[in-house]
Amino acid sequence: MKYYESRIRTVLNVLKDACRTEYLEAEQIRYRSCGYEMDSVMKEEISGWKIFEKGDTWGSEDGHACFALSFQIPPIYRDRPVWMEVLTNLDNYWDTDNPQFLVNIDGRNRCGLDVNHRTCRISPRAEAGQRYDVRLYAYQNHAHSDVSLKVTFYVLREDVQKLFYDLLVPFEAAVLLPEDGYERQHMLMLLNETLNCLDLRRVGSEQFYSSVKEAEAYLQARYDKLCCPQPAVTEYCIGHTHIDVAWKWPLRQTVEKAVRSFYTVLELMDQYSEYRFMSSQPQLYEFVKEEDPDLYAQIKAAVKAGRWEPEGGMWLEPDCNLINGESMVRQLLYGRSFFWREFGVRCEILWLPDVFGYSASMPQILKKSGIRYFMTTKISWNEVNRIPNDTMVWRGIDGTGILTYFITTQENKKTPGEDPDDFTTTYNGEITPSQVSGCWERYSNKGMNQDILNCFGFGDGGGGATADMLEQHARLKKGITGIPRTKQGFAKEFFHRLEHNLKDRDVPEWSGELYLEFHRGTYTSMGRNKRYNRLCEWKNCDVEQFSVLGRLLRTGLLYPREDLNRCWKLTLLNQFHDILPGSSIKEVYEDSKTQYEEILRTDRQNIEKALRAVADRIPASGRSAVVFNPLYTAGEGMIRIDSNVPVSLRRDGAVYPGQPAEDGGYLFWVDGILPKGYGVFSVEPASAGTDKTPVKAEDGVIDTPYYRIRLNEQGYPDSIYDKEAGRELVQQGKCVNELQIFEDRPSQYDNWNLDASYREKMWGARLQTGPEVVETGPVRTCIRTVRHFLDSRIQQDMIVYPKSRRIDFVTDVDWRESQLFLKAAFPLEITAGCAVYDIQFGSLERPTHTNTSWEQAKFEVCAHKWADLSEYGYGAAVLNDCKYGYDIHGSVIRLSLLKSGIYPNPDADKEKHRFTYSLYPHMGGYREGKVIEKAYELNCPLYAVLTGPHAGSLPASYSMISADRENIVIENVKEAEDSQRIVIRTYEAWGKRTAVRFRIAEEMGERVFDASLMEEEEQQIECVNHMFTAEYGPYEIKTFLIGEQ
Repeated sequence: MKYYESRIRTVLNVLKDACRTEYLEAEQIRYRSCGYEMDSVMKEEISGWKIFEKGDTWGSEDGHACFALSFQIPPIYRDRPVWMEVLTNLDNYWDTDNPQFLVNIDGRNRCGLDVNHRTCRISPRAEAGQRYDVRLYAYQNHAHSDVSLKVTFYVLREDVQKLFYDLLVPFEAAVLLPEDGYERQHMLMLLNETLNCLDLRRVGSEQFYSSVKEAEAYLQARYDKLCCPQPAVTEYCIGHTHIDVAWKWPLRQTVEKAVRSFYTVLELMDQYSEYRFMSSQPQLYEFVKEEDPDLYAQIKAAVKAGRWEPEGGMWLEPDCNLINGESMVRQLLYGRSFFWREFGVRCEILWLPDVFGYSASMPQILKKSGIRYFMTTKISWNEVNRIPNDTMVWRGIDGTGILTYFITTQENKKTPGEDPDDFTTTYNGEITPSQVSGCWERYSNKGMNQDILNCFGFGDGGGGATADMLEQHARLKKGITGIPRTKQGFAKEFFHRLEHNLKDRDVPEWSGELYLEFHRGTYTSMGRNKRYNRLCEWKNCDVEQFSVLGRLLRTGLLYPREDLNRCWKLTLLNQFHDILPGSSIKEVYEDSKTQYEEILRTDRQNIEKALRAVADRIPASGRSAVVFNPLYTAGEGMIRIDSNVPVSLRRDGAVYPGQPAEDGGYLFWVDGILPKGYGVFSVEPASAGTDKTPVKAEDGVIDTPYYRIRLNEQGYPDSIYDKEAGRELVQQGKCVNELQIFEDRPSQYDNWNLDASYREKMWGARLQTGPEVVETGPVRTCIRTVRHFLDSRIQQDMIVYPKSRRIDFVTDVDWRESQLFLKAAFPLEITAGCAVYDIQFGSLERPTHTNTSWEQAKFEVCAHKWADLSEYGYGAAVLNDCKYGYDIHGSVIRLSLLKSGIYPNPDADKEKHRFTYSLYPHMGGYREGKVIEKAYELNCPLYAVLTGPHAGSLPASYSMISADRENIVIENVKEAEDSQRIVIRTYEAWGKRTAVRFRIAEEMGERVFDASLMEEEEQQIECVNHMFTAEYGPYEIKTFLIGEQ
């Protein structure tokens, strides 16, 4: 049999070469360097362009060139299929990095070319003398200036190609079968007999082509002997190309990648009638719609013809650890709305092949957004533990389940060079006997289901399927022995079939997060973007709710729908799973900084406009401060008022003393601001004695109404005695807020990964100046330290308050280091087997021990605004305003602050940073201790607007909505996407079944409806005297629609 294998491989190589004949190299090519001018350069007059001589080169980083040539069909090509091949000297580069081309023939864009797609059909049946004008719009990603170019035309021998694939596919299937098995030996003997029909004495002669015909007839007469009569397994294959919206290229190149890839899809559809393709990410479709309307029209026609599937659920494929709950809803709302509006498609699948972990809140969010199924492959990248099932019901923190499927495509383990222990799978699949069978071999739930899914096509940098894959499918669909039968079908068709197969079966379940044991550094890399993202998420919502407030109070304010649409789309764009996580090139972050600043500038203007519109209509007899509360609780917190003289605030007889701020103006601690509303304070000259401070700070001891804090010689608190609890918080001999710097050199994926070995080497930051009291008074006391580490400077203001248990650490860092990881450590005198972490619309418990390999793998985890460690009756939380990486082991909470990897961005995090985190000790657990409320207050401060004396008709205090249960969070108030109805988003935050009564503003009316997260009306709720009730399950999200349709 080895003899047969060797012979067949040799002849297959001969046939592969013989598929092409009559080569003619392009004689004269003109070119010019250009920029991002895809449309205009294709139409430009070329007489002034340079001649591209043999030996000439082109290329530059993020550079373009356009090549033009003309080709006349010679007589020998008459009535034959003519193709063009484009080659460069960079043919060993991965598809994200190699030169890429858009082919234009006679003024019509045809397809993309790259290292995986090197040929383009000129004509299926050429006419002698016909001339074709060809242009190649070329892109080079890397800084190579020595890229060559060779363009060749040839005739494709379709008869030889057919025989080649008819032999190749069963041969590659046969060699995967057991060596001593009957099927393998029988198939190889039959293929060998077919080769005996071939005359290879003069390949390319008439005798050769005649023998090809004879061999094909011999094989076809016996082909059924290579196939199973009724294969037990069907592998649904859907064409696909994963296009990273940004990564190793800037956003503007992503537009071109989408254009090139989608033209390639349509070109292959023209050649292969069975070809079906799906693409997620409406953001890409919108890019194409704006860049190339003709291409977009062709895509719409393909969708209508049932060839192209727009599916996937979200606006793009975002990071699902870092974005907040409202952002996740908007990803789905914008994504599903686009596909419905543009294509009439209701998305049912969340398609996230390459995202770095999946929050335990997602099943409920998906179900309440109309999503029925979830698909990924990335979870197979786990370093240690393999998820035991590939088909399962994934249950979230509220108990909601969603049918989940992991694509299992990988090479068959019998393929030479494959690691038998590697369980990693790919979303860049191919249709080959090895991968088709490997997909089934890797699948964990064979006894329950015999239909599997393979998405095939080159991706990351786009490109998609190839003719080779489609040719192999044409043979594999017949059911070659030992290989699942392939079937081209849409993803939705597969999931409907899967659901049918699982009916009345005991489907396995997975509860909680789908934690990726890899890419843990993405919780921290590129801190600037994480801060911007957090700010934009909150500010977009503040625009919405304050604009609704202005409308309800009849200020004449128009809801800034267009601005909000732009700001949300830019926010969602920058949540892509290689932008927000910090794993893109430097230029991507330059672009995102510009976009984030546009969002914040627009939001700031709209917030100021809305607040001013309301404040100017509240009557005032003198100078007043109108304080607006964006939160769901009666607001308290610090505000700043510009004043050159000492002033106090007064409200309902209570006086609120002011404190001069170090950077100007006066600070006040105010309280009692109604939820989602406002309150008015009069501004008065400060009375004598109101500036007394209840905090004493001297000789390294800070005494507040809540704590007695002692600082050690390095300026860190080594004792925090909680007066109310009557206990010490800090572990003996330790200190809290210790800044720890670790060596961070992961073995791969520098800006993505954090290896467990980072803990092996640690340094501290050297105290340079302080601790120094720089500010004290009735509002706050600020103790400043300045530390240095190598070339970096860290300034921290530890702030304590007379009226808050929070201890803030306002941190300014000028970071100049690379491959060093900065954390803040809090060793606490608290013992707990689990810590609680804030996630989207709820919280999640994780063990503080490492008993199992699953727990050991979670040495770094993601949380949002807070993480809490509590024993019975007492605990402490670390809050933050823009950080996401935590590790809590034993009794130590550590917050990750900066990572500073070097690839693909060599300057990641090497800049100035400003962020705040807080230590918040509390009585009881996180629920009784109001941890959630305090984390919101840190992230969503009060707004203050100063006014002078004026008339007005609005009340002195107002609330749009409030709830009578403190575990119900009113997350946002907005206008509906398609009407002026009001949308209210809420969730239960404690994991507690709750009946709650809401009170809404009179101006809202009393037409209240339950709604989906997609703002679809469900059922009316009785509302009397502007009050209605609702019942919540643990961590349940509820959306209400208020008003007439």
